[in-house]
Amino acid sequence: MKPLKQPLPTGRTLEQVWHHYRVEAEIAQRLKTVTKEQRRHLLGTMYDDLFARVPDHPRLTRRVDPALTAESIRASLLMFGRFVSRESVAVEFAPATANSRLRWLH
Repeated sequence: MKPLKQPLPTGRTLEQVWHHYRVEAEIAQRLKTVTKEQRRHLLGTMYDDLFARVPDHPRLTRRVDPALTAESIRASLLMFGRFVSRESVAVEFAPATANSRLRWLH
């Protein structure tokens, strides 16, 4: 295993993070190699597959642990806070998660 460039996420081992990475890489590779029709089906099932194979996935653990949810929100605010002002407009993608990816429009 290659060393991480950042500290491990709270509550996850290096082995768990690498397993998560390998599963996501496999799913991404499948998306790249299937037909358009197969991709439609895969897009509808890939998160079920991901969460079944990575039970420690942060989107699952944050649902049951308020401390992890708060830490995730804090990390997002620290990361995006330096790019935002009162005049900024944000568009949120995947709003079902506490740590949604945001695109800031200036």
